[in-house]
Amino acid sequence: MPKPSSSPPPAGVIATLTNFFFTLLVSIGAGLRKAPSMLVLVLIGLFIYFRSPEETNKSAPSQFEEQAPQEEPQPPADLSPDVSPAFWMCVYRTDTQLAESRWADIYYGMQASQHGRIVSVSVSAKWADLPPDQRTTVIELIVSTWQKNSEELELFDAESGLEKVTLIRSSDEKIVAVWTPGDGVRFVDSEAGA
Repeated sequence: MPKPSSSPPPAGVIATLTNFFFTLLVSIGAGLRKAPSMLVLVLIGLFIYFRSPEETNKSAPSQFEEQAPQEEPQPPADLSPDVSPAFWMCVYRTDTQLAESRWADIYYGMQASQHGRIVSVSVSAKWADLPPDQRTTVIELIVSTWQKNSEELELFDAESGLEKVTLIRSSDEKIVAVWTPGDGVRFVDSEAGA
C-alpha cells in the first residue's frame, strides 16, 4: 500500500497561526505591564468588600437599630427650694418627649404649676391647620406623657393628679383648648371645631 504523503500546510494557515501567537504574546506582555495597577485595583476592591462591620458608616442608624438612651441631666444646683427635683425632672422629660414626638411642629413649649397639677402648653400657629381629631390626639399625647412621667417619678400621691391642661396659641397667647379629667378635651376658640 502506498504511503500517503503529507504535504506541508498551506502558507495561509501558518501565517494565521503565527499571527495568533504573536497577538497572544503581545496581550500577555501588555497585561504584565498593567499588572501593578490592576493588582492595586483588585486589592482596593477586596478591602472594600471584606472590611469589618465596625468600620461601616455609623452616621445613619438603621430604623430597626435601637438608639442608646441619653443620660438625663440632673436638676440644677441652684434649683429653688420650693421646687422638687422630681417636679423639675417631670417637666424636663415631658418637654423632651413632646419636642421629639411626631407633633413637634405643633408643640412649642410648656409651663407647669409647682405641684404639677396644672400644665400650660404653648402650641404653634400650625395648630389652626389641624382637624379636630388630630387636635384631640395632640392633647391626649400631652396628658398621657405628663401622667406617665409624673407616675414614674412619684410626683403625686394616690388621690391627687393632673387637674388641668391648657393649650395656648403662642402667637397671641389665646387659650385654644382645655383638658380636665372630668370633661376631657374642650376646644375654646370658635375655629377649633368644638
